[in-house]
Amino acid sequence: MTKKNSKPLMEALDVLMGHDVVVPSEARELIEKVLSGDLSESDALLKMCDLEIALNPEKNEKIKDMYGALETINPPKGTMQTDADRLPGLNPLYEAALIERLQFDGDIPEHRTGPKPKGAKPAVSVSTKARNPVAVGKMLETASQRVEKQLKAHEAERSKAIEAIEAGKEVLQLMGTHGQLVRKEDMGKRDLMKRGSANTDLPAYKRGQVPAPVRTRRPTASSLALMEDTEARELAYKFFSTTQGRRSALKVIRQLVADMLRLGGWKIKEQDYSDTNAKIQTILAHHEWTATLSGAPGTQASFSFVDTASKALARNLLNQLDGVEPKLVTLEVDTVNALDIRSVGWAARLLG
Repeated sequence: MTKKNSKPLMEALDVLMGHDVVVPSEARELIEKVLSGDLSESDALLKMCDLEIALNPEKNEKIKDMYGALETINPPKGTMQTDADRLPGLNPLYEAALIERLQFDGDIPEHRTGPKPKGAKPAVSVSTKARNPVAVGKMLETASQRVEKQLKAHEAERSKAIEAIEAGKEVLQLMGTHGQLVRKEDMGKRDLMKRGSANTDLPAYKRGQVPAPVRTRRPTASSLALMEDTEARELAYKFFSTTQGRRSALKVIRQLVADMLRLGGWKIKEQDYSDTNAKIQTILAHHEWTATLSGAPGTQASFSFVDTASKALARNLLNQLDGVEPKLVTLEVDTVNALDIRSVGWAARLLG
């Protein structure tokens, strides 16, 4: 980068520091680092924000808003930094894993920093005790369609508010309960406003977050009995092949495993899986139950994934505890998502 190309950076510095303020030596050092290639422009701007906040406490809130906007361009997890004058890029292995998962799930909101891609179906799990894979698959389908309608309505209202701002109209009535979604000072930044952020997303389906399970009605036994075999296989496959499908079965599998362990004389405390739990507790037993994904045609709609996995997990955990005096232990169950080798299922472990 040459000095001739540094005009945008100098203009940004001018805005941040104020025209009537002598540019401090710290800021000049940042510019020199950019010119020499030791620091990227985006990192320099962030450091300038820090410097301005330190030098002008009275401007703290205003600069914080700008700082927050700049922070959004920082690379998310899974990225890798390239040359200093280039934008960060996704690690190829991470990118491949995302592509692999997208072909099954349709969307991965917890790994997105932007809006939902057009045509992608919402990937939401369901809150259910159902163990029939076809029933859960149908519930997943219904939940996804419901969230899609909510997303369209939410974005339509947001678009109205953005259009009203650009027209200079009073927008309070149009915005209603969505008053926090757009701000008048964002006038003219239509692309940024359309892109939105986690704060402007539908609360039930925010970028950067795993959506909460959706409650939806279980299909009736008669509707399942009348279902064509092809549709039943596709729904069962949807349940087992998607991350949101396997997540939907976590609580019921955990409960079934816990009941079997209690019959073996163990006192069980159930809790959600967390990477940090094992750091403060000892893993007494661990087992995974997985099956190979073979496509919808190769999926048996009548096969009970939940019951088979629960029995296998409980039996193997008990075998590993053979000879150990029963006591109070903590049970955790999580999904297994080895999509690169088409092996998915559930894993359970006992902490104590």
